[in-house]
Amino acid sequence: MNRQKILVARAVFPDVVSRLREHFVVEDNPGDHIHSKSELIDRLQGKDGAFTAGSDRIDAEVLAACPQLRVVCNMAVGYNNFDIAACTAAGVLATNTPDVLTETTADFGFALMMAAARRIAESEHFLRRGELHGDAVLEVPYHSCPHAAEGHRGAHGGADGELDGGARQRNIDDLAIVAPAVIEHDGREQSGV
Repeated sequence: MNRQKILVARAVFPDVVSRLREHFVVEDNPGDHIHSKSELIDRLQGKDGAFTAGSDRIDAEVLAACPQLRVVCNMAVGYNNFDIAACTAAGVLATNTPDVLTETTADFGFALMMAAARRIAESEHFLRRGELHGDAVLEVPYHSCPHAAEGHRGAHGGADGELDGGARQRNIDDLAIVAPAVIEHDGREQSGV
């Protein structure tokens, strides 16, 4: 039985290529070269399918030059690199990976908001320069906590610091409610410290 031939147009993890090779004859692109339209057409000759990325434009010209092509699978949430009308007219199935990055994007968005609210990058640079020499409040420069003298209330409307481990743990728990996380406690509640 002749196995179908596919092009993996961009570099992907080697284990993905290995799994594809269990089912298909695979031409891959480990060097991650971004192909011009004519190069893409050349590489798609005789291929039944293509595993593409956003840089790989599949349009009427490509489809007309590659009549054996039956499926184009985008390694992306979007599919604006596919001419869907041309794919439909040529009988080529076009797929994408919807929602594959939804949670990751939300995670990064949340992380960036917290980093900005707490000025994490600036504080990290301050620490790496060796400018923190103790744990006294006045050692922390106002650039790391610019509104401290004005009663800045932090990202959640609460105080910038908490007084006891129990309160900090409860705040972490509150943040974890919005993320699928498992929080383990050491069982101690340090109220009144």
